[in-house]
Amino acid sequence: MELIINKVEYKYPERITIAMWQDVMRYDFKNPSNWADIVHIATGAPKSQLLRANEEALELGVAILVQLCNVRTECKVMPVTELNFGQFVDLDVWLTMGVKSHLADVASILVDTEWADEALFAVEQYSNYRTHIYRQYAELFGLNDEADDEELQPGKVDKLQVARNWYKIMVDLANDDILKIDEVTEQPLIKVFNFMALRKQKQLEEKIRIIEKNSKLKTQRFFFFF
Repeated sequence: MELIINKVEYKYPERITIAMWQDVMRYDFKNPSNWADIVHIATGAPKSQLLRANEEALELGVAILVQLCNVRTECKVMPVTELNFGQFVDLDVWLTMGVKSHLADVASILVDTEWADEALFAVEQYSNYRTHIYRQYAELFGLNDEADDEELQPGKVDKLQVARNWYKIMVDLANDDILKIDEVTEQPLIKVFNFMALRKQKQLEEKIRIIEKNSKLKTQRFFFFF
């Protein structure tokens, strides 16, 4: 695919790199005022000449790029069983912040590639696993059994608060010792979640025990007063 301006050919790439994908994703594709910038990034055609092109030609040029951006290519993705707690937290924060600006970061953990089509495939595969984890540990994350897929998608919550919450969890697991935070983040993911789930269960059981004990004391006081 190529673009010809004043008899000069400007070719579209056969594949889009992660860097180019993130660069063009900064723009709203539906806004015609951005089309010259988008086509310029994709082809290298001079923006000054693209600004003089008719709108239909630019729209076609953007449509070609959209097709390239939507390609997914199957590739070898890091086995999710090898993820440690710190990697899961990083991925969760980056996905919440938005793939458009953090695809390179996410790919740096999940897949060894420079290509956007492979990186996006890896993101989609990982997103399925992320949803599975949140469902498996629903009580730990305060989710009910009927939580739908939309509720579990990144971006549905306060983005900065997600990062703060994870940091609080890491500090808590490290017993407020900054020197132990790295030890916590390097632990296998499932090992950490199982530990957290068991600890939360014990805390709930202790709260129930205290409530029942206080309830019995109140009942005893009532009969004594009567």
